[in-house]
Parts: sequence; C-alpha cells; structure tokens
Amino acid sequence: MASRSEAKALHRVGLTPTTIRLAWAYAAKGVGRHYIEHMYYDNVRVETLYDWKYVDGAGRAGLKVTFCKGSHRARYVELGVEAIGGGGDPLMAEITEGP
Repeated sequence: MASRSEAKALHRVGLTPTTIRLAWAYAAKGVGRHYIEHMYYDNVRVETLYDWKYVDGAGRAGLKVTFCKGSHRARYVELGVEAIGGGGDPLMAEITEGP
C-alpha cells in the first residue's frame, strides 16, 4: 500500500485508483491497441514491458498500459505480473508396489 505522500504524487500525474483499475481492464484485453470512448483519451496501447523471467525463484513479467489522445501519450501505468497459484489434473501418477 502506498504511503499518503506517494498516493498524492501519483494523483498529481493522474494515476488515480480509477485510472489504475482501467489500466488493468485494458491489460486483461491483451497486448495491442484498443479504442476507448473517454473525455481525455481515444486509444489505449498495451505492450510488454519485459518478458516472463525468473528472479529469485519467482516468475514475473511486466506490462505497460499507455493512455493516448491521438499520438500524444497522456499517461501510462506499468503493471507487474506474477504467478500466484494454479492447479489442474495430475500429469503423473505415483507408482506403488503391488497389493
């Protein structure tokens, strides 16, 4: 959680909680250019900031979501992504001795 002074600094450049949630919504749509009906922006670009890599035993990647008006980059949000869990059918079964 950001401190009060950090939150104020982010708010000054337009990175409000609403903007960050909007960035996440467009990141979930995938890499590429997306069009938006908004007062201040008309397109959103999602790009890979850095590819998936392992650092200290944890895998992570980065995405950059840029809000634009025409070709002008009004603001951007950088999002870090890491695996937090998963599951599925077993790939192997344990072999046990006979009855």
